[in-house]
Amino acid sequence: MKRFLIFTVLAVSFSICAIGQNLAFIGEKSFPCTETFILKSNSDNDFIADLKLVFAKDGEKELLIISSKLVSTVRISGKLIVYLDDGSVIACDDKGIKDNMDDVAITAYYLTSADIRKLEKSNINTVRYVVKCEECLSNAIYEGIYTASNKGDLETDFMSVTTRFFNQTEEQPYIPHKQKSETERKPYITNMAPGLSLKGRSLLGPLPAPNYSVQEEGIVVIAITVNKKGNVVNAEFELKGSTTQNRQLISAALKAASQTRFNSDSNAAAFQRGSITYHFELN
Repeated sequence: MKRFLIFTVLAVSFSICAIGQNLAFIGEKSFPCTETFILKSNSDNDFIADLKLVFAKDGEKELLIISSKLVSTVRISGKLIVYLDDGSVIACDDKGIKDNMDDVAITAYYLTSADIRKLEKSNINTVRYVVKCEECLSNAIYEGIYTASNKGDLETDFMSVTTRFFNQTEEQPYIPHKQKSETERKPYITNMAPGLSLKGRSLLGPLPAPNYSVQEEGIVVIAITVNKKGNVVNAEFELKGSTTQNRQLISAALKAASQTRFNSDSNAAAFQRGSITYHFELN
């Protein structure tokens, strides 16, 4: 007999079904969806929790579903606004697909094809949402307009998520990233990019390890400039060869590359160019 693992996250239930997708449940409806992502609340109020987000499908239609731990008498209602890193904005109207289960308000918003194209080109920066109270007495303090941002240790590359989820096929299904702790992740793998090694130069000690905590994976290529003394005097992100533009991974790779040291060579060129390729992986 097969066993099915069923688990609940803040009353938004997800179960692994036969084809390996997650399901999001709102009232009497269920939607195939991504894993859950967290946006950090920008509110100073302790009673406003972080915002949880999944992308989902309703037949041929695309959805963005958000939820937050509040109280039973409130709902996430009204227009949802998504601000992207490139300055563009996505505005989603409330279509009434909402619920509150175990004090968790959850609402689904439809996305247009134009919205999807924007999400595939630029990462989510901040989400603006509205909390409204039904039959409120003392709980009216929850009402208001709030924002939550894609930042901190759980910052996500939503460009990759939306591209993989909304363009999946039977041959290439969407595979959720498991949320791994720091100790569960594989060590990063790093090496000099083929054909771009520094002629006549060698590393002094091991390559410094990037320090990062974001739950993402991908390849980051860093172009470096090294002087006669073996110091890296310049490090820049190289788009060619990289498979992710996650800001935390790039920042960690840049810092590690800048700390790299090579042997001193008075006969070397004043400045030599090379690159270091970092492979960030999850178990």
